[in-house]
Amino acid sequence: MEPKLFLEVPSDPKFYQWGSSMGLLKKLIDFLDRQADDISEIYLSMRLYNNSVLHEKMKAFANRGIKVTVVSIPLDGYDDNHPKDIYEYGTNKSYRHNVTVYSLAKGIYEDIERLNNENYILRLFDHTCVRKSTLRYASSFGKKLPYSLHNNSVYIKYKDGKTVTGLTSSNLAVGYRPKAELMLLAEDTPASCEITEMFFSNLLSHSVRLPDWQNPHPNYNYEMETVDGGKVGMNYFTAPFIQDSPIKIEEKMIDIISNAQERIYICAEDLSAFNYRAIENRILRRGIFGAVFEKCRQGIQVKCLSRTYVDTNGDLRGQSAPADSAKFKKLIRQAEQLATCSYSVNKNVNARFIVADNMIIVSTGNYTPTEFIYGDVSIDNADTANISGISYRGKYSKVNHYMIIEDCGLAGQLIEFFHEILAQPDTYVHGTADAAGTNRYYINCPYKDKEEVKKLGAKWDSERKQWYYTDSRNSGLFQKWLPKIR
Repeated sequence: MEPKLFLEVPSDPKFYQWGSSMGLLKKLIDFLDRQADDISEIYLSMRLYNNSVLHEKMKAFANRGIKVTVVSIPLDGYDDNHPKDIYEYGTNKSYRHNVTVYSLAKGIYEDIERLNNENYILRLFDHTCVRKSTLRYASSFGKKLPYSLHNNSVYIKYKDGKTVTGLTSSNLAVGYRPKAELMLLAEDTPASCEITEMFFSNLLSHSVRLPDWQNPHPNYNYEMETVDGGKVGMNYFTAPFIQDSPIKIEEKMIDIISNAQERIYICAEDLSAFNYRAIENRILRRGIFGAVFEKCRQGIQVKCLSRTYVDTNGDLRGQSAPADSAKFKKLIRQAEQLATCSYSVNKNVNARFIVADNMIIVSTGNYTPTEFIYGDVSIDNADTANISGISYRGKYSKVNHYMIIEDCGLAGQLIEFFHEILAQPDTYVHGTADAAGTNRYYINCPYKDKEEVKKLGAKWDSERKQWYYTDSRNSGLFQKWLPKIR
């Protein structure tokens, strides 16, 4: 089976019952439906599991004899604020009224427990991660520390012994705005199958079945044995139970970036992995952007795209703030000094990938220091406002999934996807404001129409070789050349 890459750019901001990435979910369900007769087991590791469409499909598979195992987080990790109306796609009729991400998940969790079907099991991975007591941690979801499970992965076992592993940048959850997302499925090699099997085996052993979960770590004490994650190949996972796994994947990513000779594209929700310190020895690490900037100095073109931004003066330029603004300012300040590095921002970015020549890296994790840090943490009576009095023992590590493939076709698809997002009217391009301080809104204009768009006021970007206009109020004039949404 050739790798299958599915891409989605949002076209409708409504909250639908199919979740935040309806197109990707339909592709996944269609893939599973076509091969259901040959499948023996399906494993899902999902950051959030509140999508009733996905739940009903997994229930149907279980009823036909396929063993389905889902790993997610406890209910207190779901947002019980911000109630929303959910709509049926196509009819725009109200599907559920005044529901929260939490209430939707609660209904599914209770349904799985009520079914008591041995072919359909939900397990909870309740490891939380904290680096030090002086940091603030989100508590809006009813918990005091954040859960570490961030990957959205699928592992499919077939009756003939074949396996397929995949990931998606989307949590496929209901109650979130649609974003630009991706999904990648690939048939395993013996080596990649071994890595995925190791990950899910250990994830399950450190998880608790839904009926048995009673907050087994009330004192945030996570003593767990670690295993060797093996060689970083097509599949790799980071987790607190995989020794030094975030460090190893970062080293592999730096190696791939350092070997690029022609092009580098980086896309993620948040970018700031540059010059940060490790947990245990406090050694300064250059991060993947240290390697990126070195390639820029060698003359390699690098294009960056993210959802968050702040300039060196602290101005958000109407964008969302990065998780760590200070780290981001260091990154953008360095990027400004390199002529071959461009940085753009779009509010819909959530796909995470790197293209280095024909090597692609797709991931569930962002490219920030928190994704690449690993180590022992010991805190007594934390005094930060929202975690006051809490003690913590355990390994710091996010749980994420990375897939690395060398494929010219896949690289081309991701670059086209990158430019499709880049060309959206609401994309902000750092450093390309005109004298009046307005942004550039790029259009897809064929050569035969160039005189027409010139008369309408469009300008030519010789570096990008693309026409643009600078006043967002003129979008109607250029409607027929605006990028088509997939």
